[in-house]
Order: sequence, then C-alpha cells, then structure tokens
Amino acid sequence: MGKSWIIFGVIVVVFVGLFVLASSSNKKVDVSNVNIDKIQPADDQNGQIADHVLGNKNSKVVIIEYGDYECYGCSTLAPRMSEIMEEYKDQVAFVYRNFIIQGHVNSRAASTAAEAAGFQGKYWEMHDALFKDRSLWIGADINGRTEAFMTLAKQIGIDANKLKEDMESSRTSAKIDFDLALGKKQDVSATPSVYVNGKNIDGDTLGSDEKLKAYLNEKLKEFGIKPPTAKEESKDK
Repeated sequence: MGKSWIIFGVIVVVFVGLFVLASSSNKKVDVSNVNIDKIQPADDQNGQIADHVLGNKNSKVVIIEYGDYECYGCSTLAPRMSEIMEEYKDQVAFVYRNFIIQGHVNSRAASTAAEAAGFQGKYWEMHDALFKDRSLWIGADINGRTEAFMTLAKQIGIDANKLKEDMESSRTSAKIDFDLALGKKQDVSATPSVYVNGKNIDGDTLGSDEKLKAYLNEKLKEFGIKPPTAKEESKDK
C-alpha cells in the first residue's frame, strides 16, 4: 500500500469530517476541569472505565487518537499505529478515544463492543478486530451487527454472550459520552485526530511512518529519553 494513498485516505476523511458533528446521547458531561491531554483514570463520569493505554502508561510522551470505527482513515491508521507502538511500547503511551461521527450508524455500537470487550480484558484485541473486519458490521442492521460483534468476540477468545450483555451496560455508554466530551473540548471536528502531548499532528506527518517516528523521537529527546531507533543503532555499533 503506497504512502501517498494512505495520506490521501486520511485527508479525505478529515475533509469530510469537517462537515459533520459528533453523535452522542443527550447526557451532558462536564469536563471543564479535566486535563484532556492526560491519561484519564476511572471515575463515575466515564463509567469507571479509564483510558485504554497501549505502551508505557508512565511515559512523558502520550499519543491520543480520537477515532471512529466506521472511519476509513482510522482503519488504515490502526494497523500502522499498532506496528509503531510495538517498536515504541517502552517509551510512549498510546490512547484511543471514541469520537462518533454523525451518519456512521453503527459506529457507536462498535465502540460499545470494544468497551464491553474491555470488561473481559480484551479491549485492544476487539479494537483491532473491529477495524480489520469492519465489512462484517458496517451497514448491517441491529441484528446483523450484534451477530458480527459476537463472531468477533469468539475470534478473540472471549464470552460472546457476556459481551452482548455488557454492551447494554450504562458504563459503556458513559465512557463513550465522556470520550466525546473530551474530544469536543479539544475542538476535534474530524477523525482520525491525533495529538502528542496535546499538540495536533498534521496530516502529512500522520500519513508517513518515517515522519511520525521522527516526530516521536524528537519529543522523547526533549525529555532526555533515548528513542528505540537510537538504541538499535548503538547495538549495531
């Protein structure tokens, strides 16, 4: 897959996203006193579901993505980010937050499935499966998408019936509404929107693995942390 094609996909989704608003329930969530650039702990407002973190939770470099499971650009970014985090897992923290785009009729249900899978310790596995096999549930009716989510649950090794039950929990709904509120406070208007320590990453950097890694390396160096690539180079010498 060419990098220019990936960049084009990201740009198209961002462009389209500028014309839509995030979809949420009618519940108002007060995040006026929340530092949106920090990893969020579990509390009553987010249904006692903390931010899901891949990598080093204590890192001084935190990547936060606001994404939508129906978003094509998010689906192309997901496997790339997984590979990058495999390399940077000891140095960087990565957080994915739900930002549902209006018109993506099954996106909130997909987010609910991911959050529910987290109750069984398989959040990231469901996160990846939803993007990888999105054709199973995008455009499906209620019964079809539920069946698809249960199929994915079995594939990642969790109890499908429990997943279905947990998807109806008020906790998952609270977490999604909380993420949406954080995104709105961040002035997110499209997906994927990615921030590193609170600074929005432009489409050119986000569309290139090399540029994104170079950006992360610079951020790590600011805190006196040796990037993983530098460690590899020192071993070669």
